[in-house]
Amino acid sequence: MRYAFSGHLSGRLSGAALVVCLIAGLVSLIPDASYAATAPALKVSRTVVIAGETVTVTGASGTRGRRPVQLQHRDRGSWVRVANARTTRTGQFTFRYRPPAAARTGIALRVVARKAKVGSHRLRAVVTRTRTVRTVAPTARIEAPASTPAKSTVAVAGTFGPARPGRRTELQGWDGTTWSRIASGAQDGVGRSTFKVGLVQPGRRQLRVRTLAAGGAPTTASAARAIVVVPPPGPTGTAALAADGQAIVTWDPSDAVDLDGYNLYRADSVAGPWTLVTKTPLDRRHEGTFTVGGLSNGTAYAFAVSTVRTGGVESTRSVTGLVTPEAEVEVPQCGPELLKVDGTPWVCTFGEDFDGTDYDPTRWYAQQIFATGSPDTFACYRDTPETVSVGGGVLSLSVVRVEQPVSCTFAQFSGSTHFIAGSLMTYQRFTQQYGRIEARIKTRATELPGLQEAFWMWPDDRVPSPDLWPVAGEMDISETYSNLPELSIPFLHYRLDSEGGIHGVNTAYDCAAARGVWNTYTMVWRADWIGIYVNGTLCLSNTSGDSAFQKPYMFLFTAALGAGTNAYDGRAPLPATMQVDYLRVWK
Repeated sequence: MRYAFSGHLSGRLSGAALVVCLIAGLVSLIPDASYAATAPALKVSRTVVIAGETVTVTGASGTRGRRPVQLQHRDRGSWVRVANARTTRTGQFTFRYRPPAAARTGIALRVVARKAKVGSHRLRAVVTRTRTVRTVAPTARIEAPASTPAKSTVAVAGTFGPARPGRRTELQGWDGTTWSRIASGAQDGVGRSTFKVGLVQPGRRQLRVRTLAAGGAPTTASAARAIVVVPPPGPTGTAALAADGQAIVTWDPSDAVDLDGYNLYRADSVAGPWTLVTKTPLDRRHEGTFTVGGLSNGTAYAFAVSTVRTGGVESTRSVTGLVTPEAEVEVPQCGPELLKVDGTPWVCTFGEDFDGTDYDPTRWYAQQIFATGSPDTFACYRDTPETVSVGGGVLSLSVVRVEQPVSCTFAQFSGSTHFIAGSLMTYQRFTQQYGRIEARIKTRATELPGLQEAFWMWPDDRVPSPDLWPVAGEMDISETYSNLPELSIPFLHYRLDSEGGIHGVNTAYDCAAARGVWNTYTMVWRADWIGIYVNGTLCLSNTSGDSAFQKPYMFLFTAALGAGTNAYDGRAPLPATMQVDYLRVWK
């Protein structure tokens, strides 16, 4: 650097003054030789520290050149050295500092550069501004609903403090002995983590959240949070009727789409403890009823039914009241005594004259899982006064058109329809193998297509069978069709079905039975012969002795919509009622 002095100035300065000016100018050229009046700033990476964490302390000494510096903290009124370092050439320094765990109210930090000589330069002492750092205990809090339905997915949130974005977190579950990880996550910018967890089985589930150890900070877990996983609702309309050594348990079938079946329980009181009686799968032909046998007469029992959903999720149990089986004392009545061919009397085993105001549910069950008709026009089965009624000494089963559509699914039928119908059967109430069976029936008089009625028999599904329908068997004592108004057509279903209907063997097409009048249908059933009579005339004789007919069967009456050439086309009058005067069964 040049220093130029004007002649005027040099003329006015004395020699001594000139020397002083030159020396002052030269001193001003010595780098960093002066001490800045303002203390340098001090930076810390965070001022709130979880106990165990380390902070980074940075700053500048305010002077150039490498020189030793100290990090100090204030302890009980005095500044105490905690670390030594050297600055960079530009005067920058960096320290890693772990505050004591007890520094809850804050601890002051500063950096001190003692007097030093760098080369030919003497550097004055430098003290930075102070910064305060305080330690806090880490916190973890869980947020979750108090309850949730079974088979649901819930959101569980964890809130951690102080926030450490990116730090790993976990959702854990308690299995009764240990905590185990369910899901992993990370803190967001405000210290939150959100987890999605599927809760399937009903019960009480204990959960907690925790943030994992990192940067010297320890693992921190929340308090446990209990979530009650609520089971689906149980069946409705559960009831039990006692009989001789048994009880008939009924319930309203569930329409849940994920239903697998039902569990039926028994106990000596309505409070339990409960013993599983049976698991009733959905592939049973008839839902909503089960007969529990082997009970002691004079002993009270309670029953409970639960639904079982896909994945084994069981509902709450719907409990019946206490019922007490009693010995059967009623003697069935079948009218005048009848004699067999060999002169011995037939013994009445079941007699029903329908002379009350409703059917007896210990003897009869109204079909509700069934459909008949054609895919475009079908009837769903319902137990309503319009479809099933008893009065005036007869059972009335009707096909009815309703304004509000109903829905059902059975075999090829699925969806909604404006037609409902009635069917009554002795399902799990009364079955018999061999004997004499007779019913007196009247159907709606019409020649228009669309109506069908059946007096038929179906195997007792409590008896195991390796075969499926039709090989397993079905006996239609009478089927009547409104487009064939003068006929009753019997049909025996068994392995011969593969050859179709064979007149005189498994069916008959000449059994006269006019619609609109009373007709009597009779079947005599032996191990080696089945004979079907209409109004006393033998119409069908079968001597196959097939294994399909060597087991107990139940008895059914069904009013139906027709199919095929007898499909309902809207012209046949509705309601259309099938009336039954009596059913009598002998051995």
